Amino acid sequence: KTLNLDLDQWYPVRIAFQGNEATVQVNDVVARGSHTVFGQPKTGMNFLVFGETAGFRNVKVMGRQRGPDRNTSSDK
Repeated sequence: KTLNLDLDQWYPVRIAFQGNEATVQVNDVVARGSHTVFGQPKTGMNFLVFGETAGFRNVKVMGRQRGPDRNTSSDK
């Protein structure tokens, strides 16, 4: 499915890693891929922009935990 994005418009983006697989969703378009690097421990997150500008708002980083409360989040 083709992803069409308009300038000056905010779009929800969701990125999920599970094992060696990554899933990216923008609006209702979903892309999946796999690579061993996706399964490696994450120590940071970078937002790379190719082009003139980009903005980020309401960024949430959520990690899985073992136990009754499996999700934690922090707004940055």
